[in-house]
Amino acid sequence: MLVHIIPELLSVKTRELFLKNKASEPDREMGIIRRYEETGRHVRILTHEIKSTLDRQTILKTTLLELRRTLTLDECALWMSTRTGLELQIS
Repeated sequence: MLVHIIPELLSVKTRELFLKNKASEPDREMGIIRRYEETGRHVRILTHEIKSTLDRQTILKTTLLELRRTLTLDECALWMSTRTGLELQIS
């Protein structure tokens, strides 16, 4: 009797795992969609900052901060020239 029941039980378990995986696919896809939406939001914020000012230092610093947030970087550095262009400073 076990010879017939064990393959059927394995088949049911396999089907259960398949259905669980299928059920979790929409959650993964929604996570991807949310990340794309968040990235788009960061780009819109950055675009607004660029449009509202033409100051090179502000544009570079804002770009750095938004990229850091979007890429979830814990530490990030950028060497920028000072307003006079004669020295470099780290941000």
